Formats: sequence, C-alpha cells, structure tokens
Amino acid sequence: MVKLVGVGLFGLGTPELLIILVIAIVIFGPSQLPKLGKMFGKTMKEVRTGIDEATKEAEGADAETEASAKEDTGCVSCGAELAPDSKFCNECGAVQEKTEEA
Repeated sequence: MVKLVGVGLFGLGTPELLIILVIAIVIFGPSQLPKLGKMFGKTMKEVRTGIDEATKEAEGADAETEASAKEDTGCVSCGAELAPDSKFCNECGAVQEKTEEA
C-alpha cells in the first residue's frame, strides 16, 4: 500500500513546499513574500475566472449547435419530423436538400 504524506498544492508534498518556501525567502527576502503571495493569488483568481468563462462559452456553443441540429430535422416542405439522413419526407415525399453552413 502506498501512503501519501502531506499531498498539498499541485501534488507537491509538505517537504517539497517547505524547500520551495526556503528558496523563495533566500531569493526574495522575507519582506517581499507577502507581496509575492498576493500577486500569485490574484493571478490564480484571474486564471480560474478565464477558465470558467471559456467553459461557459464552450457549453453555450454546444447548446446552440444542438439546438440548430434539432431545428434542421424537419421537412422543408411540410415540417414533419425526419430521420437525420433522410433524403425524402415520409409524409409528403418532398426531396430534402440540406445545405452545409460554414
């Protein structure tokens, strides 16, 4: 059995995070760490916001595509429900010419 010891941020354990913290203190000094933390937090918030917006846009585009696909399943002449690959309407016999939209 594998025991995970202190799995933290980004899959890094506690020892790795402590080493990164010590290196950051050495490089930037203790007075700069709060500013760096605040800047990192704001950046992560903006990234999450961007990902959420992109996800919502993608879901909206999927919904629009599904809605337009459902709208295109009717006969061009009588409006009867058709199978997706129908070339003729079963109700009125009209030829179904579908144009590809770009």
